[in-house]
Amino acid sequence: MPNTEAIVVDDERKPIKSSKENMGKLAFRSNSVMKGYYNEPELTAEILEDGIVYTNDFGYVDENGFVFVRGRADDVINTGGLKVAPEEVESAAIRIEGIKDCICIAEKNELYGNSLKLLVVMKEKGTMDAYEIRRQLSHSLEPYKTPKMRLQEPTTER
Repeated sequence: MPNTEAIVVDDERKPIKSSKENMGKLAFRSNSVMKGYYNEPELTAEILEDGIVYTNDFGYVDENGFVFVRGRADDVINTGGLKVAPEEVESAAIRIEGIKDCICIAEKNELYGNSLKLLVVMKEKGTMDAYEIRRQLSHSLEPYKTPKMRLQEPTTER
């Protein structure tokens, strides 16, 4: 939107330098942002501060000023201090020939806090193993966004 400043902030609402590798919560400042929720001062205080609307959307602003929304902050998986939007992993996986459906979830991990776990449904049984899926994902995702653990073979059942 014209005359709107997009700001990327950390969990304490402090602005951060954002990029595809360093995402945060999106906030916006403009004369056209809301003044607040009608008769809801507590709810307004949760998202509006000093004329800035703080969303729960997770994303980044690129070097050209384009805003990329990668999901809701409460849907993001924190793995070793790096934030991953499951939708990004799922989007890359569903483009792999032979994958019918998938979901990326968090798996508790002592070292990283959480690891990424990708569950897939294959179009045909036995067409690809977990190692091949991970190899193909490594071509389109940053290393920290590529699920590493081989927890189970893909299934064709839903």
